Amino acid sequence: MNEENDSAINRDYYDEYEIDLREYIQVLWNGKEIVIGIFIIAVLAAGIISNYFIAPIYKTEATIQLSNVQQLPNQVESVAQFLQQEQGDIKLKNELQNNYTDVNSAVEILKSTKLIAPIMKELGKNYNLSELKSYIDKNINITNGSNKNINITIKSKDPELAYKLTNNIINNFKADSKKYYNEIVTEQESYLKTIEKEIERLDKRLVMTNETIDKINQSSVETLEKSILLDGLASKLNTYQQQRNELLERKYRLKYVLSTYHPFEILNPPYMPEEPVSPNIKLNIAIASVLGLMLGVFIVFVKEFMAESNNIVIKD
Repeated sequence: MNEENDSAINRDYYDEYEIDLREYIQVLWNGKEIVIGIFIIAVLAAGIISNYFIAPIYKTEATIQLSNVQQLPNQVESVAQFLQQEQGDIKLKNELQNNYTDVNSAVEILKSTKLIAPIMKELGKNYNLSELKSYIDKNINITNGSNKNINITIKSKDPELAYKLTNNIINNFKADSKKYYNEIVTEQESYLKTIEKEIERLDKRLVMTNETIDKINQSSVETLEKSILLDGLASKLNTYQQQRNELLERKYRLKYVLSTYHPFEILNPPYMPEEPVSPNIKLNIAIASVLGLMLGVFIVFVKEFMAESNNIVIKD
C-alpha cells in the first residue's frame, strides 16, 4: 500500500514538473521576439563600440639578459694595490655592478623616469614628472625572469611608439651596461697581466736565490757562516715559492672567471606590433551575446509575471 502511495506521489510530482517546464518553454516562445531583439541589439552594440569607440591598444615585448660580470670579492684590495686605484672608485664600481648585473636594481633603472624621460622627449612626447610616472605605471611592465633575464612589455595606442620606446630603453641601458662591462673586464685583464709579471719576477728571484745557494755551497766559507747564509736564503726561497703559488692560484681562478663572463644580451628583440591586443572584439561580442540572451529571458519572465499579477488583481 505504501509503495502504491509513493508511486502516485512521484507521478504527480513529475506531471507537475513537466507542466511547469512546458509553461516555461511556452513563455519563452511567446517572448522570442524580445529575446532575439535584445540579443541582436547587444551583439551590434558590442561590435560597433569595440570597432569605433574604443581606441586600439598595441603591445610589444622583449627579453634581455644582464651581464654576469662582477668585481672579484678578494680583489678589491689587490686591485687598489697593483693598479693604484682609490678605494672610493672601487666602491663606485661596486654600486654600478648592482645597477647592471643585479636583476632587481636593473628593473628599477629600466622603468625609471631618469632613463625614460629623455627617450620620450626624443620621440616627441613631452610629459611632466607626474604624467610620466602615470604613463610608466599604466603602460610599461618590466618583470624579473630566471638566469638574470628581464621581460619588458610596453603598451601604446601608437604601435610605432611602443616599438621605438622599447627599443630605445633597451639600447640606452645596453650602452651603459657595455661600458661598465668593458671597464671591469679591462681592469681584471690588466690585473691578470700584473699577476703574470709578478710571477715572472718571482721566478727570476727563485733562480737567483738557487744560484746563490749553489755558489755558497761551493765556496770555502766557514761552516757556521755558510749555515747562517743558507738558512736565510732557504727562508727567502720558501717565501718566494709561497708567494708564487698564491699568485698562480689567483691567476688560474681569474682566468676561469674571465672565461665565464658574458656581456648584456638581447634574447628576444622588440617587434613592431601589427594587430591590437585590445579591444578583443570577438570576446566582447561573445560576452554581449550571453548578457543579451540573459537580459531578454529575464525581461520575458518579468513581463509574464506582471501579466499574471494583473489578471489576479482583476479577478479579485
